[in-house]
Amino acid sequence: MITIPAGGDQTVRILRTGRDAPQGEETYRLLVDEIPQAEAARSTGVRMQLRYSVPVFAGTPAGPAVPKIDFSLQQVPMPGAAGGKDAPMRVMLRASNDDAAHAQLSQVRIE
Repeated sequence: MITIPAGGDQTVRILRTGRDAPQGEETYRLLVDEIPQAEAARSTGVRMQLRYSVPVFAGTPAGPAVPKIDFSLQQVPMPGAAGGKDAPMRVMLRASNDDAAHAQLSQVRIE
């Protein structure tokens, strides 16, 4: 456990403990808990404990990965709408990644 003062920073190194080299990409989640100080427990007010969940991708890519993502537009009922043929519909963009490596989408627009 470490304490980082206000305005400070700390480098933390995370090691993979397996002896074998990963085959392809492996995914992990790094969880960081921010724990309130004990003296804050005796004061009045709201105490909050925060948890950060950060995705981590590690491995040995065989080269620049080109994601294999399939996109489809589907009409689905509006949330909370009653069923039936006259139910209000909306369009949903579905992305499916069947590749072994993760993909990141940004600035997606439907025109």
